[in-house]
Amino acid sequence: MLKQYSLFLGLAVFLSSTIFAQSSGVGTISGVVTDASGATVPGAKVLVENPSKGIRREVDTTSSGAFTVPALVPASGYRVVINKQGFAAYEIKGLTVQVGESITLTPTLGIATAAAMVEILIQIAKTELVH
Repeated sequence: MLKQYSLFLGLAVFLSSTIFAQSSGVGTISGVVTDASGATVPGAKVLVENPSKGIRREVDTTSSGAFTVPALVPASGYRVVINKQGFAAYEIKGLTVQVGESITLTPTLGIATAAAMVEILIQIAKTELVH
């Protein structure tokens, strides 16, 4: 009898968590940003957007390189861009968030090339000249 009760209780917990995840009506994109050596990257800027839905969310990675963007409307066409000075940008397009889904990314940032660094400096200089 105790075994049947435990099985019933386990099944009830599983079903209630599944129903809760689906009834929340939203999804999440999260992950841990690392560099090419596998070290975490704290303070990176993470942009999650879906222009067709008017969604644009920005967060910074934590001291352990983690980020979470919760409460995303279920839809296709999400884009994630991750930037940190000294690193090449990471971008992934065409993500689909479904109801109750949690998408976990494992982005790795490479070292920025000299050409990319020069382009960034030129853009900064142009911006400063305008102001």
